[in-house]
Amino acid sequence: MLKKGAMFGLDARIALAIFGALSVISGAALYSAIENAKVVQRVTSLSEAAKALESYLLDVGTLPPLHSTEGTVIDITKLISSSEIGWKGPYLPYEAGDRWGHTDIALETPEYNTTVGSGMALRMIQTTAGAFTLCTSGENCTVWVSLLEQDRALAKKIDEYVDGTVDKDSGNIRLSATTNYDNIWFNTGIRVDQF
Repeated sequence: MLKKGAMFGLDARIALAIFGALSVISGAALYSAIENAKVVQRVTSLSEAAKALESYLLDVGTLPPLHSTEGTVIDITKLISSSEIGWKGPYLPYEAGDRWGHTDIALETPEYNTTVGSGMALRMIQTTAGAFTLCTSGENCTVWVSLLEQDRALAKKIDEYVDGTVDKDSGNIRLSATTNYDNIWFNTGIRVDQF
């Protein structure tokens, strides 16, 4: 026959085991929800940048100017502040600049990576015959929003979320690898040869 105290100890151990199992399950669900929120946040930022560029284009009538030395990079800060006729911005709620001081190339966005100093930029990309190369103007030259140096696993989740599959070389999301991170490229659908 079991002693009364021994039975209480068994009940407590069973309860602790159940609570432990439940905490593992809820922890995994919470982690998954946090990862999904990161994906949605970045996709929203990319979409907002594309809409901001379109609004600028409708108001001013042209794309923002190119960076003075980076011929394929659009001066994204013109979406924040500009003296252009017709400008009705700011079109984005971010600040200009990144850790490297590229104040006319990148914006510090919520997904700004403080480790490597990345941000959001606009580049003109040519996608002729499956190629994904920088361009300054011409046929099949499209403006792409980039989030530079993002976590590689997260970048793949974003690709799958937007395009339905992970394929770094096709679709509206393209990925290009750096040493430890991926650059995420989002097609705005705005062709340079239209303007």
